[in-house]
Amino acid sequence: MRGADCGIRWVGMSLGAVWLRRFRGTIGCHVAGDGPAAWRCGARIWRRRMISKSSIDSVEAGRVLSACGEAARQRGVAVSIAIVDDAGQLLQFGRMDGARAFTVELASRKARVAAAAGVATGVITEMSRQSPGVTSEAAVGAGGMPILHEQKCVGAVGVSGAKPEVDDLIAAAGVAVLAP
Repeated sequence: MRGADCGIRWVGMSLGAVWLRRFRGTIGCHVAGDGPAAWRCGARIWRRRMISKSSIDSVEAGRVLSACGEAARQRGVAVSIAIVDDAGQLLQFGRMDGARAFTVELASRKARVAAAAGVATGVITEMSRQSPGVTSEAAVGAGGMPILHEQKCVGAVGVSGAKPEVDDLIAAAGVAVLAP
């Protein structure tokens, strides 16, 4: 883009003084002159409505963590519990006394996979079993469950340290706390 084609025009004047002039809704830069000394850029400014999305916050994540911990205590198992937001970033984490060290990473991974896919990790694992020869890093076993709001994933919980079926039940107990 050149001169009048640019949205914002930068014109180099004596001793580097720069004036800013706004045109038509695009951002563009132009140093006065033609040839190798001319520098241009053109990035469009979008004037449209922003899209908003929902995500769980740390208070809700704390409620899920407490519910999962209580469900694990009722079943007499020691687990690690990870709660992530819609982007898979950790919000809350808990490791019960007696939970083995490897469960820390596995619970976090289950939660991240469930948030990214928007489905329970047990479903992903079962699908990978039905497709022999296909290996998937997403097949982490049962215990990861998405937290859905209006059919959209707003977070996820991952539980590790017990049998896969028990991990799933504990995760479901946590998700149920946020159900309307």
